Amino acid sequence: MPSTFVIQDPVVPLGNLRLGRLVLDIHNAHQDFIDPECNEEPQYTVSTHDHFKRIIDSSEGSMIANSLSTLVSFARNRETTNTKSLIAPKASTYSMLNSGSWFRQVCKLPQARTWMQEAIANGEDIYLIVGYKTVLDAEIVEKTVAKTDGKVQGTGKTGFDVLGISSDGTTATLGQNQNSIDEHTSSATGEQVYAVQFRKVQFKWFSGGSIENSFLEKGNRWKVYSATRGPATGDVEILEAELDEKTDFDAISKRYMCPDLQEEYVL
Repeated sequence: MPSTFVIQDPVVPLGNLRLGRLVLDIHNAHQDFIDPECNEEPQYTVSTHDHFKRIIDSSEGSMIANSLSTLVSFARNRETTNTKSLIAPKASTYSMLNSGSWFRQVCKLPQARTWMQEAIANGEDIYLIVGYKTVLDAEIVEKTVAKTDGKVQGTGKTGFDVLGISSDGTTATLGQNQNSIDEHTSSATGEQVYAVQFRKVQFKWFSGGSIENSFLEKGNRWKVYSATRGPATGDVEILEAELDEKTDFDAISKRYMCPDLQEEYVL
């Protein structure tokens, strides 16, 4: 099963992201987040390789334009392919090793619990950053290749020639193909994150009427009191937070699979 990473466009300076961060938006992991401060530090590995080049976005589009007049009909089919590539002398992959135990420690923090409860109340999904990919002093190359197929059709009338068409009313068709390439290169100095790996947080609710304290010892379960009645009334539920083994991005159709089938990128 391939590892899934979510492209960050534009790239994000490494100092603006952290392993173990809880976020709401997988495409903007540097916004709407909380960095929990735990006694346990995130443990991770770093693998590097040189002479990096990878396509991080690719899209195709088609447009048909028509122009009509009394004598001439012009139809043009324009197909474009847009690609964005990263080229860097060095690339690295950071992978968190203790995401499960780290998250259980996070769930013990009052600040993290409050943040998650507010996100749930607002209907937000929550994700934990467990890895990311970076490039060092990269070039970002954006290329647009446009292919245009043109067709001109004219109908002549008596005593009048259109685009070399005879005046006896016959019709002629002229075709023209054009290709164009537009390329733009920019620089991203320093170490920049271009893709992030997440685990989604799943929540379950339990009735708190007869819950024993042993049920809460795991650390990722805690009591949630009614906002209107408070703890004095005993109106309480238990919230459990767990990390998904595999985060499902099936709702996002735009993705790119590496040729070795070991990594998948969500765009």
